[in-house]
Amino acid sequence: MKEFKYNIKILLRKKELYYCIIGVLLINAIHVILVINHYSPNMILKTGEYQFILYNNEVTIMSLVIIALPILTSLVLSDTSWNDKHLGYNNYLYTRLNIKKNIFSRLFLSFITTFIICFVGFILNYLALRFIFGSGNLISNFQELPYDRVIAPEFFLDSIRYYNPVLFIILISLHESVIIGLLATISYSFSFFTKQKLIIYFQVTLIMIVLEVVFSFIGISQFSIIKQLQPNSSFSVYQSIILYIVLSLIAITPVLLITKKGDIL
Repeated sequence: MKEFKYNIKILLRKKELYYCIIGVLLINAIHVILVINHYSPNMILKTGEYQFILYNNEVTIMSLVIIALPILTSLVLSDTSWNDKHLGYNNYLYTRLNIKKNIFSRLFLSFITTFIICFVGFILNYLALRFIFGSGNLISNFQELPYDRVIAPEFFLDSIRYYNPVLFIILISLHESVIIGLLATISYSFSFFTKQKLIIYFQVTLIMIVLEVVFSFIGISQFSIIKQLQPNSSFSVYQSIILYIVLSLIAITPVLLITKKGDIL
């Protein structure tokens, strides 16, 4: 469809896309450097799977990941409709494009672009650590000591971690990328109700905090975004799917309201 092609062209021209890519790669590179600096010659080296950015508890920058990635990804497409409206492009644009299709194209692109950037960044982090530290479900490259063999079902995908650590890396990368991608769509959809452009980039952080308080207050902390982005957290696959659904509804509801209302121009 022409709306999708139009927004692909906008996306590729936006310098914020490349800022986001550089930022994600930089975060992962910082983690790899910190892991390398963490070890001294007499220390037992854990394999790449256990050094991975989304699993490593000894060298962790998850606070940076949780705070920075949603903001970085909000830079990419979340302000596009805001720009069209406040720069006076809407009247010109929507004589050539279907307004609803254009908005939903941007909503989809916000998710898929963010998902791809984050997922590729995480996998590159793993491949770098695997190249440096080796691979395997053992604590060292030389396989002297077995890793902790206790499987804790309450931890996300813990049984897969034990039997297939590489698949575990892929799945938790997918999980985190989906959540951050959905946060990017929320940032875009809420931009229609935001008067100040700068707020668009940081409103997703506020939404995360609000949901954290709400989920904690009603006693369902397993659905906390911050918790599900943390390594070694206790929540199930079903709870992660429910969180995907909740975030999807939060993302799509404002768009449905604004398109139904018909006052976007």
